[in-house]
Amino acid sequence: MLAYKKRKSVNINAIDPRSGNTPLIQALVNKDEEMVKYLLALDRIDVNAVDNKKHYLPPLSHVMQMKNESDAEKFAIMLIESGANVNEPSQSETNLFNMPLMIAAWHGSLKLVKLLVENGAYVNQQDKKNGFTALMKAIFNKEDFSIVEYLLKHGADKNIISFHDKKTALDYAYDKENRALINLLKEGDIND
Repeated sequence: MLAYKKRKSVNINAIDPRSGNTPLIQALVNKDEEMVKYLLALDRIDVNAVDNKKHYLPPLSHVMQMKNESDAEKFAIMLIESGANVNEPSQSETNLFNMPLMIAAWHGSLKLVKLLVENGAYVNQQDKKNGFTALMKAIFNKEDFSIVEYLLKHGADKNIISFHDKKTALDYAYDKENRALINLLKEGDIND
């Protein structure tokens, strides 16, 4: 009976003071599929609990940063099927409201971008620091034509203006001197 009471009182969402991670986030970082499955099967698990480190990221955002796209997709599906919020933002003041979709676009993963959008990710959400969108982040880092095209086809607003330097996605494409992206972003604009 005592063992049962102790087991019941364990906080499975507790943050490790050394790593700043919850058990779920640590299992994801370690790519420990069996532990992730075990934790997700527990009814008290918080699939959106953020870490207590640099960026205060939810588990899904940690997955979006995995180098191996197959691992990221596998764990993202597991999290989404367990109720993870695809629009759960980072909580860090330095990168407030950086969304999983923005991270996937930044890393150039069309597969993950599609998975998130198909599961309800907001394509026009702006982060709170710079006002960047997933569309802008796809242009900044990887200049990824396929992601930009996909986001535009799924409602990304190319006219959103960033807070910091007052630019649109098209302005950033011009900054990169990427003719293919410039042409894609100008399609359908009569005034350009």
